[in-house]
Amino acid sequence: MCVEEWSEGRIDFRPDSLVCYTDGSRLATRSSSGAGIYLEGKEVQESFALGSYTTVFQAEVYAILAVAGRAEVRNGAEQIIYICSDSQAALKAVCSPRTRSALVQECGDALEELARHKQVRLVWVPGHMGVPGNEKADELARLGAEEPCHGPEPMLGISRRQVTTALNEWAHETLRTHWRTNRACRQTREFVTGPNIRPGCWDGVVRL
Repeated sequence: MCVEEWSEGRIDFRPDSLVCYTDGSRLATRSSSGAGIYLEGKEVQESFALGSYTTVFQAEVYAILAVAGRAEVRNGAEQIIYICSDSQAALKAVCSPRTRSALVQECGDALEELARHKQVRLVWVPGHMGVPGNEKADELARLGAEEPCHGPEPMLGISRRQVTTALNEWAHETLRTHWRTNRACRQTREFVTGPNIRPGCWDGVVRL
């Protein structure tokens, strides 16, 4: 496998090749993620609903994994497979010899298996620059993010940072609820309105 960059607005794709575009998306308004793939020439397109816990990075990696595992890619007559993504982070991650992510490891293994039969070239393509295939993959990823998730969540593994954030939010909300419902400390409540999310801080406290 090798990683190529879009040069002067385009890549000279070989005629005996299959060009695949991948993308991931997350909608802040719906707190949901999706992935999309588009196989140019074969007119294969698909979107995936990945639920509310999946990050954009995970969606980008999942899209690459989805292409690497497709029968059309593995069994086609094309000798060179170009997988185009606008996520440099995802491309670098799947090419790294070391990873702590099970999803990245699975994607890297799938690419290695595909490379046993085809020439695999990962291509970084600039996003939102009018590249037709990339625009199509982006549209499919957004459609996936808009679709309801079928099956139990999380669809993909949760990172340690997500777990830490969720635990902190739970702890802060529990503390705020306790402060609202506890009727003790009447005089203190005249000066302190409640706990602050910053460690060791309380709203209303004036430090001189």
